[in-house]
Amino acid sequence: MAICEQTENVLEMEDRIKRETKDMTPEERRKVNKTVNREILHIYSKGTHFNLDADQQTLLGDYDAKYVLAFYQSGTKFGYCYFDMSTLNFYMGSFKDDFTLKQFRTLIMQIRPVEFICTTGAAEHTNIHAQETLKILRNCPSPPVATTFAYKDASEADQMLKRYFLSDQAKWPEAILKALKGEAKIALGLSIIFLDKLLLADTSIPIASFEWSEGVDGSFAGRPASMLIDAQAIEHLDILPPYFGSRVRKADGSLFSFLSQGSSTAFGKRMLKRWTVSPLYDVA
Repeated sequence: MAICEQTENVLEMEDRIKRETKDMTPEERRKVNKTVNREILHIYSKGTHFNLDADQQTLLGDYDAKYVLAFYQSGTKFGYCYFDMSTLNFYMGSFKDDFTLKQFRTLIMQIRPVEFICTTGAAEHTNIHAQETLKILRNCPSPPVATTFAYKDASEADQMLKRYFLSDQAKWPEAILKALKGEAKIALGLSIIFLDKLLLADTSIPIASFEWSEGVDGSFAGRPASMLIDAQAIEHLDILPPYFGSRVRKADGSLFSFLSQGSSTAFGKRMLKRWTVSPLYDVA
């Protein structure tokens, strides 16, 4: 969905046409398109469009964030960056998975992305691990929309970061500095390229919040170590409600539905969900 706006009024249009047709013949002037200029300001995808009416979302049960997941895979090594446009929170991290891709499955189960971004090579099934990764995403109850970009090398991520942050890396957010050392750097670069293509980067990246995690256990900066509950445990123990694709949660017997009865806001339910799937080792 593209948002267009008028970029000139009638008087400005007439002045522009006069300048453009100054050296034209009368016949050529009659063929000039005499319409007010309009330009695309923003483009919204499934994952970047959101409803500001949070109260109505809560009434409908659609409390969950609409995450867009960007990831870069090298064998069983993953770098990821997922974000929510309604809060402008970016979560980054990296991990080395096993041959079953257990941690990647857990990440998908925890955040349930509505859209994912990967490199063109990953989408072309270059190896067995990439094939399994795409199979996990496509077999979700509500498969996320796929977006792919041709990605040459890590220098492209450097260019995008320097474009939206200061040239002095010492002044960059700490989470981004940690992401520069591995696969997460490319995932972050893919996220910024994606938002830049949608004309959303200029208004979102400079004011966004960035957090870093060493894995998928929810242990972000400022939060103590958390337990990793994998995808199978989340599903078989009914920790989270089932996902119906319409994003409207129906009555169910999950642990989260029971715990969230006392939460009346969408933001509160989102935070409680993160705590439920990654409980603290020590409450002290």
